[in-house]
Amino acid sequence: MKKELLSKGPELLADLGDYTAEILRKMTDLKEPQADSIAVELVNKMRHIWGGQLIYFPKGASMEIAERDLQMYADFNGRNHPDLVRKYGVSLVQVYNILRRVKATQMGKFQPDMFDAEE
Repeated sequence: MKKELLSKGPELLADLGDYTAEILRKMTDLKEPQADSIAVELVNKMRHIWGGQLIYFPKGASMEIAERDLQMYADFNGRNHPDLVRKYGVSLVQVYNILRRVKATQMGKFQPDMFDAEE
């Protein structure tokens, strides 16, 4: 599909189409022609909606850090702080801070704040 799109547009659009078709084939029962067709439709829709605009794709570092912190909390057994330091490449102080922050966030999901109640 990339060859078809490369002759008609920038490499970014071709890559977007290729990655979309690849994910569709991987996550669904769609065969190559159907996945390619959907990918082309998506690329065309995005091109018409956002064509000519400068679009910034963040690297998602904060999302990766949040995922790491949740995984660290899941790996925590109450006594393995040094193991978490080695596994995640952070300091012991960071491990304590991350675990404290994630615990507070997790607790907040299940336990409402009794001082923030509306009357």
